[in-house]
Amino acid sequence: MSDILGDGPLGINFALFDAADNDSPLYADMRQMPQDAASHAPLFTIERQLPVAGRRWSVRYSADMSGIDAVASEQAQTVLQGGLVTALLLAAIVWLLATTRVRANILGEVRATAYRASEQRLRTITDSVPGLVSHLDRDGRFLFVNRAHLDWYGLEANAFIGKTFVEVFGDNAPRDPAVDELVKRGHAGEHGSVRSWVPQAGRWTQVSVVPDGSEGIYMLLVDVSALKAAEDELFDESDRVRTALRAIADAVIVTDVAGHVSSLNPAAEALTGWSEADAMGRQINDVVTIAATHGGAREAIPVLQLLAQNPIISLADDAVLVRADSAVLPISGSVASIHDAQGNVSGAVLVFRDVSASRELAMRMAHLAQHDALTDLPNRVVLEDRLRQALALAERNARMTAVLFIDLDRFKAINDSLGHHAGDQMLCQVAERLCAGVRRSDTVCRLGGDEFVVLLPETGSARDVAQVAEKLLRTLHEPMTLGGQDVRVSGSIGISVFPDDGTSPHELLKNADAAMYHAKHAGRNQYAFFTPEINQHEHARLQVETLLHDAIDGGQLRLHFQPKVDAASRRLIGLEALVRWQRSESELIYPCDFLPIAETSDLIMQVDAWVMRAACQQLREWQDQGLSLVPVSVNVSVVTFTGEQLVDMAGEALLAAGIAPGLLQIEITESQLLRNSERTRQVLSGLKRLGIGVAIDDFGSGYSSRKHCSTMVAMNCKAFCSAGRCQRLTAAS
Repeated sequence: MSDILGDGPLGINFALFDAADNDSPLYADMRQMPQDAASHAPLFTIERQLPVAGRRWSVRYSADMSGIDAVASEQAQTVLQGGLVTALLLAAIVWLLATTRVRANILGEVRATAYRASEQRLRTITDSVPGLVSHLDRDGRFLFVNRAHLDWYGLEANAFIGKTFVEVFGDNAPRDPAVDELVKRGHAGEHGSVRSWVPQAGRWTQVSVVPDGSEGIYMLLVDVSALKAAEDELFDESDRVRTALRAIADAVIVTDVAGHVSSLNPAAEALTGWSEADAMGRQINDVVTIAATHGGAREAIPVLQLLAQNPIISLADDAVLVRADSAVLPISGSVASIHDAQGNVSGAVLVFRDVSASRELAMRMAHLAQHDALTDLPNRVVLEDRLRQALALAERNARMTAVLFIDLDRFKAINDSLGHHAGDQMLCQVAERLCAGVRRSDTVCRLGGDEFVVLLPETGSARDVAQVAEKLLRTLHEPMTLGGQDVRVSGSIGISVFPDDGTSPHELLKNADAAMYHAKHAGRNQYAFFTPEINQHEHARLQVETLLHDAIDGGQLRLHFQPKVDAASRRLIGLEALVRWQRSESELIYPCDFLPIAETSDLIMQVDAWVMRAACQQLREWQDQGLSLVPVSVNVSVVTFTGEQLVDMAGEALLAAGIAPGLLQIEITESQLLRNSERTRQVLSGLKRLGIGVAIDDFGSGYSSRKHCSTMVAMNCKAFCSAGRCQRLTAAS
């Protein structure tokens, strides 16, 4: 203080006291006090109190007035003023010092309070964290641990603070090289996290490290055992799903909510041409191109747009997949959205399969439903539809439309003699010839068997139709090779014309069919236009067919026997059974009036079977009467002879009558013998095994020879007499 005040005026002293302790001055300047001042009371004293930092200080001035006389009045005044100024200056200095200290104390208290509040908030926060939070210095010593840390290890805070992990746990300290490396990188200023197994606790933990900026680290350890178990379960479930997806044949593509591909199973890789590695992360529209046909044009379907529709969407029936190599595959499938636990869309899945085979089969089935399986010609369904369209067009344009009903002549005989394979070949060649003989706008259909129909829409005249019919007959009659043999086939064509012969498909087809039968009965290999007379004749034919069916069931058929006599000895050597229709007592119908009708239907085999049974039964009656028996021959039609039932039919007749097999003979024509040698041999061998004889009627009318007959089993031949020549032959001659 003396440095501040300097040398004061003589006789003036200064002292600074704490008011609470006036006996001990904080500062005293007694340099001007005489040596014997203690024995002299000062003549002049001034004392002032000042508040400083919550305390009161006293400032005291005193002067020795013993030498006042020696001091001039002017000097005394100067000293007094100087003392006052000094006092004020000192007071200001003291006040500044005091306020600075107060401010420092207040600031320190505020900072201490803020630190304590911050520390409390941090502890509150860290104690609420479910994980273990700790703060370690650069040497790995704990500076702070939260409540979870203490609870986890069952220790108090003082067991950790200021100590390393090893010092706390000793040899029982858990060791994990991954965690050690993580802590090392944290002290070097790196963030990181690692999952660690704690064997002492039997738990999985997630350890995270954050640098504190001064080579220390903050460490967070979270118990993730439940999460790890859930992850393992999810992984197992995902692995099962992946295994299932790899195993199924359907293609499966999964995307995220933005449409980026996240998964392709092997089937999807095979169908799309994309590998999962190449497709991952790409937009689904870049990986999968799906198109559908609309109005004959193929339009692409934005797959991403399908994915955004949320519900399950089935692909169009005609959807196709355009592969990475631009190949096109018919597919069938659906698109569905994937939702998270909250129901929000989190992605989508596209499932599809290659339906090339099934779609081809469906198209094939649809085609077969409208086409003949053998010739691939349109069938009756297509014919009637096109006929309706043609009639509507013809009516609108006042034009003619013609229907040609074609039936092959003697097809059954050729089919049975050469075999069904040859018959199929013939039908296919006939279909090709018919298609080649008409316009592209015309329709050629097969109704079944050997029946074909040609539709000629918008024809000019009946003469034009006749020219087409003549052309088709010529085309059909050209030789064709079947089974290594050259065969000629002919046909009979019936023609009906719109609007004269009918205005509906059913009517036109019915009348063309009737005209075809008229052409066939007129001599075959010709055509005939429908006329009302033909219709009447067809009605009569159908009536006869119906009555004949009733006659077979009603017992109206009769047998007449024609004797066979040896010309030399005039001895009876056999009988020939001839069928008649006794329609009434006064009406007897001969075979030429009803057998041709029976041959156009399935009645002919019923007639032949009846004749065999009746002939055998008559032989049995004669045998029972004690008459001498001679063989009875029965004529059978070509349909019966080449069929599958002749041998069984004859055997059943013999068995029912109980007569010797040699009493029955089957009589066939020479032309029947020549049609199919292999089939004929089979039938003749079967008859021979039963002991039934065979006779050739009108031998010599055909082109067979003795050599040809010698290749057959033993048989009798009825010679055909021409120009006065007559022979009787046997297979042995």
